[in-house]
Amino acid sequence: MRKLGLIGGIGPESTIPYYHDILYGVQERVGRAYFPPMVIDSLSCFEVMPMASAGKREELAAYLLGSIRNVAAAGADFAAMACNTAHLVFDELERESPIPLVSIVDVTRDRAVAQGYRKVGLLGSIGTMTGGFFEKSFSKTGIAIVTPRAEEQSYIEHKLLSEVELGKILPATQEGFRKITERMAREDGIEAVILGCTEIPLIFAGMKSPVPVLDTMRIHIAALVDEIMK
Repeated sequence: MRKLGLIGGIGPESTIPYYHDILYGVQERVGRAYFPPMVIDSLSCFEVMPMASAGKREELAAYLLGSIRNVAAAGADFAAMACNTAHLVFDELERESPIPLVSIVDVTRDRAVAQGYRKVGLLGSIGTMTGGFFEKSFSKTGIAIVTPRAEEQSYIEHKLLSEVELGKILPATQEGFRKITERMAREDGIEAVILGCTEIPLIFAGMKSPVPVLDTMRIHIAALVDEIMK
């Protein structure tokens, strides 16, 4: 069994289910009362998202690499970032990391392939929607990525920073996200939508999505449980 180092706090609302569901996911696989060893280093989403949106790649990579080195020094065998936006600099981090990294983007791509999708929408921070890293990964399997309009992207980023990252889920915001997804299905022909921020599933919880969702957080958690069990 391998020890996970989780880069959390980016944001905290998703770090909580990551921690809980990884522990109990491993316990279920083991089949007895047991929790695996795990290290969490908590950063700030209010540092990561502005750096990503402004394209400050070197600064962002340095910030995240410091955290990866922290969990490695604490004995982690591999690491993962509980944040889609942070994957803007995944390639740089992978080159410098002292331990292997598990990409939320690649495991989501593999799930999309398994489900037979050819065109999917992407909702997330501006750094995620404009960063091109989902497109780079998904294009390897011939899956097209569609992002919202510029004004919709600004709306999504604003709601993430001013509400969701602070633990607020408002019905009006849920309706706003539903309308964006519905328009993308109608006008762009998306077959599913990637919830490309680990907090966005909190918005979609309890609401009927116009298309199937690819919940990056849940997909990532399942992959991390698999990795721990190796």
